[in-house]
Amino acid sequence: MGKRTYVQQGWGLRAVLVLVFVAIVIQAWALKTSDDSFPYAVLVVSAALLGFTLVFFTSIKVTLAEDALEVRMGPGLVKRCIPLSEIQSVSLTKIPWHSVGLKRIYKGWLYSVGVTEALDIRMTDGRRYIVGIKEARSLWEAINERVDMIRGNK
Repeated sequence: MGKRTYVQQGWGLRAVLVLVFVAIVIQAWALKTSDDSFPYAVLVVSAALLGFTLVFFTSIKVTLAEDALEVRMGPGLVKRCIPLSEIQSVSLTKIPWHSVGLKRIYKGWLYSVGVTEALDIRMTDGRRYIVGIKEARSLWEAINERVDMIRGNK
């Protein structure tokens, strides 16, 4: 069957983070000549954290292989390999506006870079992963097909 790869860029998230980043840099530049260096240091650290977030948490790549689903955020510092043989069920859901990013959820993790459709993956051991991707329906069908093949249902 081969690998299938799905990629999504979080352009809306990037736009918001870039605007905040620019505002912080401008404020830090204005405070640079100030006698009090603490606010400047706080702004520099904040800008660095936002830069890190821009690089590592504003894109997602989901690869469906023969036996696993791999989820990578950004260049791959954050990644999860989900064995298809351990999937109990997969359903479609929606990502609300306040649930963008990498978040801890009840019994699992949410991976998303935009307000979009998502897969709610339930594992046999009770863990749960929600993976937001624009092509969620296509990926849902492909995962169910592969899980059925692994279980011998097809």
